[in-house]
Amino acid sequence: MLDDPIVVLPSVGAKRAALFSDFMGVNCVEDLLFIRPYKYVDLSSNKLIEQCLDGEYITLKGTVTSSRITGGSRKFLEITVSDHSGSIKVLFFGGFKYHGEQLSLDTEVVLSGKVSRRGGPVMVHPEYELNDSSVNTGRILPYYSIPGAMKDKGVSSKVMRKIIKHACEDHLSAEYDDILSDYYSSFSDLTLGKALYLNHFPMELSDIVKVRERLAFSELFFLQILVLHQKKLSSITTACSGIDLHINEFISLLPFTLTKDQNKVLKSLSADIANGKVLNNLLQGDVGSGKTAVAAGLCYVLAKKKKQSAFMAPTSLLARQHYETLTKMLPDINIALLTGATKPREREQILFGLESGSVDVAVGTHALIQNTVSFKDLSLAVIDEQHRFGIQQRYALRKKSQSVHLLSMSATPIPRSLALTLYGDMEVSFLKQKPAGRIPVKTVLIPESRTEAMYRSVEKYINLGQQCFFVLPLIEANEDSELSSVEEYSEKLNKRFKNHKISVLHGKMKGEEKEKVMNDFLEKSSSILVSTTVIEVGIDVPNATVIVILHPERFGLAQLHQLRGRVGRGNLPSFCVLCYNDSIPETTLKRINVLAESDDGFYIAEKDLEMRGAGEITGLLQSGFNSDFVYADIINDREILLIAREKAQIEIDNSSTNEFKDNMNNRYLRIIS
Repeated sequence: MLDDPIVVLPSVGAKRAALFSDFMGVNCVEDLLFIRPYKYVDLSSNKLIEQCLDGEYITLKGTVTSSRITGGSRKFLEITVSDHSGSIKVLFFGGFKYHGEQLSLDTEVVLSGKVSRRGGPVMVHPEYELNDSSVNTGRILPYYSIPGAMKDKGVSSKVMRKIIKHACEDHLSAEYDDILSDYYSSFSDLTLGKALYLNHFPMELSDIVKVRERLAFSELFFLQILVLHQKKLSSITTACSGIDLHINEFISLLPFTLTKDQNKVLKSLSADIANGKVLNNLLQGDVGSGKTAVAAGLCYVLAKKKKQSAFMAPTSLLARQHYETLTKMLPDINIALLTGATKPREREQILFGLESGSVDVAVGTHALIQNTVSFKDLSLAVIDEQHRFGIQQRYALRKKSQSVHLLSMSATPIPRSLALTLYGDMEVSFLKQKPAGRIPVKTVLIPESRTEAMYRSVEKYINLGQQCFFVLPLIEANEDSELSSVEEYSEKLNKRFKNHKISVLHGKMKGEEKEKVMNDFLEKSSSILVSTTVIEVGIDVPNATVIVILHPERFGLAQLHQLRGRVGRGNLPSFCVLCYNDSIPETTLKRINVLAESDDGFYIAEKDLEMRGAGEITGLLQSGFNSDFVYADIINDREILLIAREKAQIEIDNSSTNEFKDNMNNRYLRIIS
């Protein structure tokens, strides 16, 4: 019954079901039940009106004794609700007709909300029920993150609760469980059915914690099943002799000397290929450590053996940069660039070249994994910034051919223990050395009260013809936030730096717009680029020597380290300025000061893990490591993750994949398949 489409539920017609599918990816009842509320409000405290305290969240029962529309230029609906102890004003600033009809005179109502006692008790837009059903009042209420397009069509948290209540009552049994019941006993005795019910209708606040852990374990367990299953598949071998000769040939062609780490990793990976092992490796390298050269070496040796490689990047801008780098590094190899922006005629030629084998290396974005792309003999899949791709996308290229080597690369360092666990299907290699001649980026912390002094320093460098990034965490102005937005800040900088051109870049711009802005900046048509974190990965502007990060307290250390890597890419001294709010706590200042102490991304990642307080944003999470999870947190759930891996290994060892799927509940069957 959990497979039933949500259109079978009361209050869900065909149009509403389409909204759920298009904007939330919810198609069946089970999808609906796994939605995670973004917050809970405890409205289980029942009181008389005279007992209400200012700022308190409560539930009360009463009768509507008056109703009127009042106010000056901003009208509102004012309703009075009374019990035997007193009266309370209930205000609505919208939906006058609906609320007025619902709360007509002499109607008995249950109200839940926050009380203000300024001049008498008041509730603004409270939750209310006319039949005391306790779905939306008198309990711990879940609130859901609902896309604006759905809100415009009348889907609110109140409506969601009603729909989910029907789903639980009509489709969900408390005994409903998955194969994890034996494994999960160390955490909880919750069945999956009971956990899903309490997810939306907790009886106590402690239920919320238990449910999250139970569902997080499910997610992590099936992630481990997936990666361990892939590891099992990677045991296939296929010999490829003569690779070692071509590696030495590649190294001799380079106009620079490889670091010891690069040399060691490249020769180790090429030896594995020569010995018949199918690679499944994660190459972690700090900013500027030379991961691309390692990948280029493998592309080269395989091209010499008449085998093809695919090099996938998350953005067209980064893909183009890799294409240009590989073209210079591998002059005798036929390399093609395939992205969503590739023109139809050129695309046809590239597709023909891939299918015929005349193209040795295809560099591109998600365009490489489309069904229309076929290779004659794909042997290597390189995925850059691999955490930006989903788990399924990570392996999509491997399905283009048999026994494809996989090299995933990441410049976002994560602690070794975490890497080995999260990417347990992979061998993990590290590049820690920087190429010779790389000038370290000097990092300084400056309070906002010294902004003008910082501007003068920036002005000195851009007057010398150098360029500067300004990075902010928001795109648009938000009246509820003290943070500056990109739009507002660029206007401010235009007034301050009147003689210099300033450009703007953010994630809401279309791909072509972004690429044009970055190309213009690369060609020095502007001196300052004001941006969000869209520049975090893959932006290579050698002439940019200063990056100013506003509100660094809002970023994780790993992400700050990534942003810092946007400068120091040329032969000029470079600087990273962290301009923080003067009033931030001492502990937060100490945390961001780690950037000034070290330029070792792995050390910084460990400190990020060690120092991060509950609820703070981390660079790991912002960089997408949690993107496949709803309930799990790979930072805070390390203990659960380790147990999940242990149990998953037992399951992989003791049963075939088909047997496992037969015992798996539908949601995770869809994930693993």
